[in-house]
Amino acid sequence: MLENLSTKAIVTKARTMYGRRLKKRDYDELLRRTTVSEVAAYLKNFSRYSTILSSYNENTIHRGQLENLIRREEFEMYTRLCNFEHLHGQNQFYDYILRRMEIEQILYCIMLLNANRSEEYITSLPSFLINRASFDLIELAKVQNYSELLNVLSSTPYAKVLKEFERPGNELIDYTTCEVALYAYYYDQLLKSVQKGFYGKVRKQLDSCIRMSIDLANITRVYRFRILFDEDEEYIKERLIPFSGSLRPKKLDMLISTDNIDDFFKHFSNISYSKKHDIKKNDFIERETHRVIFDTFKKLIVFSTDAPIVFYSLFKIFDIEVENLTNIIEGIRYEIPPDEIERLLIY
Repeated sequence: MLENLSTKAIVTKARTMYGRRLKKRDYDELLRRTTVSEVAAYLKNFSRYSTILSSYNENTIHRGQLENLIRREEFEMYTRLCNFEHLHGQNQFYDYILRRMEIEQILYCIMLLNANRSEEYITSLPSFLINRASFDLIELAKVQNYSELLNVLSSTPYAKVLKEFERPGNELIDYTTCEVALYAYYYDQLLKSVQKGFYGKVRKQLDSCIRMSIDLANITRVYRFRILFDEDEEYIKERLIPFSGSLRPKKLDMLISTDNIDDFFKHFSNISYSKKHDIKKNDFIERETHRVIFDTFKKLIVFSTDAPIVFYSLFKIFDIEVENLTNIIEGIRYEIPPDEIERLLIY
């Protein structure tokens, strides 16, 4: 009985948070803005971001700062929902957002090392993670080479994952290989936490949701490597996340062997995830894969009565909202026309 009450409370709380998401009218207003300050002002005065922005002057806020605050708001929502029913520590599954954010920071550090711009990390360091991350973000900001990065991560599983990619001297780090290895570890741990922490229908549906996310991420990778960069098939296969859902190897191989955009989207539209969606040929592959994700998880938030499913779905939706806002901010920065920015948005 208490478990049912707890489940009902989490579902109700999550749906309330979902109701406060940005809507089409918000995006229409944001697309009319021409500066980062104007975007910040709208979010501060007319959205759920008002609290996180309340102590900041929208006239002086810079792009990186605003993007960081938007990500912080998602993290604080995640923390509030976990604290609401004391989910931290109950099940490793509920730590997945924190683990993903840690990996994002490691990869950003690697990107900066390759560009000889490691000193820039400190300017975008997400202070809200300092007391939550499993490694020292301040020390990460001081890293000058791959060896020092491994040293900062030495007390975490990430060091073991990345150790084999260490190279002598100042050779460029293979970013994509590190990325695949880190996300392979991440999804392996996430899927194991589902198998260990849940059972029955919830376990089966969560496993399916996570694997769908992996399949769609791999489809995006195939598109980039094959259509945009014309890489060979073996190169692509080595750079895919080594898990799958209902995307069968035969259909994945068809995508990998496709050498033109029309055939790629024809095959993509025939994949099980996509059949209920009007998949369009689009230079921005994320627009189509994210639309499948958005529509799928929107329905689960509305109709599921299982707290873990609703929890996972909520933050998949908010991941897309964060990306929408980032696209708007970056689009304004590079003076991209509003109609082109809108092509990237999902809502």
